Amino acid sequence: MSNSSQKLKTSVFSLNSHIKTINIKELYIKPEINDVELLKILRNKKITKINEDEKSNIYIDVNYLDKDLKNIKKFSFNSFYPTLLIKLIDNKILNISNINYFIFFKYMFNIKEQTKNTDLYHITKLIINYFYGILRNYFKNKLNSNNFEEFDNFKYFIYKNIKNKLKDNLIYLDTDCFYYIDNDVELNFNIPFEIEHIEAFKIFRSKKYIEVKNGIISHKGLR
Repeated sequence: MSNSSQKLKTSVFSLNSHIKTINIKELYIKPEINDVELLKILRNKKITKINEDEKSNIYIDVNYLDKDLKNIKKFSFNSFYPTLLIKLIDNKILNISNINYFIFFKYMFNIKEQTKNTDLYHITKLIINYFYGILRNYFKNKLNSNNFEEFDNFKYFIYKNIKNKLKDNLIYLDTDCFYYIDNDVELNFNIPFEIEHIEAFKIFRSKKYIEVKNGIISHKGLR
């Protein structure tokens, strides 16, 4: 057995041992949403229906295509999908009857940072990254939910809210990150995020762009 295989086997064994020590009470994450409009909607458990033409994970302002842009901002959500999923279920907006799947997902999400710099980290991250897709494809069967579309409603509501705040300064949106011209707009969501300074940026089309950050050039979708 190779060293990497042995390390993975040891990590899985450690993870299984770790899971047996789950304390259900410690899994609770108190919903703390600072954005006024989002908080209002969560409390009312209602959301305005999003039009079909607004339902997209990608947005590009064609006016910025193939242009050399300097000193812009990059807003990135951290763990956007799992955090939003947890908040919606905790607020009883998404209804599920089989809670075990959710408890496991939430547990993995909670221990991710604790496992950083250990062999467990890549396993927890993989599970978290793929768990949303598993939930989405099998949500009704596994969790007996009849309103999973609420997740998309809230996701697109957040996109729409940010688009409205940034207006013509929004350059590019791709699922959990936004490139925009700095206009001192305050973006305040209690979903973890960071804002970075991008020294140079050039977008050619969806998922194909070049950015320079801290003097380092990165190519997305380009060789």
